[in-house]
Amino acid sequence: MRALVDPVNGGAVVSAVTRPDRAFHGPHKSAGPDLIVGYGRGYRSSWESPIGEFSATVFEDNESAWSGDHCIDYRLVPGVLVTNRKISLAAPSLEDLTVAVLDEYGVPPTTQMRGRDCLAPPASASR
Repeated sequence: MRALVDPVNGGAVVSAVTRPDRAFHGPHKSAGPDLIVGYGRGYRSSWESPIGEFSATVFEDNESAWSGDHCIDYRLVPGVLVTNRKISLAAPSLEDLTVAVLDEYGVPPTTQMRGRDCLAPPASASR
């Protein structure tokens, strides 16, 4: 899949293919798909393929509004966190943010979670 290129501009259609059985952990990792495809910037599956329909063409221009979806390679999507708390880890990940949100509500992370709380306590709590 990663070798597939757009014949018009040479763009990389798929920039990541993940095997959940190798990349993920925990008791539910086998409940997902066999492969997770991360499309390159500007590419995605057709609007019809998720409902089982397939076009005769491999590439076609998207002329519909494209406001976002979850099929692009996650490494190509910038993330922004707006918070009034200091980020306490040098390189936090989504796993860390999940633990921080749970901590905010007094919910302990499950034993399968690998993240760490990435948000420092509010300034008033440290006085």
